[in-house]
Amino acid sequence: MKSLTDLLRVQLSEPEAELYLALLKLGKTKVTTIAKQTGINRSVAYFHLRHLQEKGYVRESRSGTIKQFAATPPSDIAK
Repeated sequence: MKSLTDLLRVQLSEPEAELYLALLKLGKTKVTTIAKQTGINRSVAYFHLRHLQEKGYVRESRSGTIKQFAATPPSDIAK
């Protein structure tokens, strides 16, 4: 069986896969934290996170004015 990374790269761009895998590890968090973890520029991370939301891989929530993102569990994506 292929790794999760291999499976994601079939369906997602490399930055999208990196962001998704980082969110699986980090849990619900701010873009600044995700960007630092992945080494992806914050504004580029927002761009790819929007695409991940459209594809159902990521959810966004707000805590006041702060946006936070969380990965959709892999078992929910496969359905």
